[in-house]
Amino acid sequence: MTTNMRTTSQKIRGPGIHSVFYQRTLANAVCWSRITVIAAPQTFCSDEKAMTRILILSLICAFPTGCGGGPATGPEEALRAWVDAAEAAAEDKDRRRLLGMISADYVDSRGNDHEQIGNIFRLYFLRQQSVAILTSIDDIEVMGNTAAKLSLTVGMAGTEASALGVRADAYDFELELENTDDEWVLIGARWGKVGRNIH
Repeated sequence: MTTNMRTTSQKIRGPGIHSVFYQRTLANAVCWSRITVIAAPQTFCSDEKAMTRILILSLICAFPTGCGGGPATGPEEALRAWVDAAEAAAEDKDRRRLLGMISADYVDSRGNDHEQIGNIFRLYFLRQQSVAILTSIDDIEVMGNTAAKLSLTVGMAGTEASALGVRADAYDFELELENTDDEWVLIGARWGKVGRNIH
């Protein structure tokens, strides 16, 4: 029986921490930096979604830069909500909702436009039977309430439809957003694996 991680785990906000996930029913906590990662007992490991989330927790928190963030007010709250919504849409493999959060004028440093980034989402979601995401906000810079830059560390894990196993990676992202009609949309991005150059 599959457990819905969104109902069995909680996000806790506090100074210096964007989000901490924990399982109330699990023991054997292992700590990296400022985030607590819970090691699942053998009986829990049959839950595919739980395993992928635990895996990316371990992955992302192994890097000190992946545990930043803090309480926010004003535009920062809206930007953090945008990140949370994007994370939820990705885990639901909701390509249409993700594209709705991206400007029609989007262009990134790799030459992708709105249509091409949508094709990347489509290909990734088709290949994955399930997706688990953990996002940590490292820095938010708001410029005049109309533009913003976000630095994120993102842990991504997917279970391939071919049942070959779980693959997990951690990436650094630099996102550019603009506020249009009181709605934040993504207009540009750079990214790369943690510890490597981003472009």
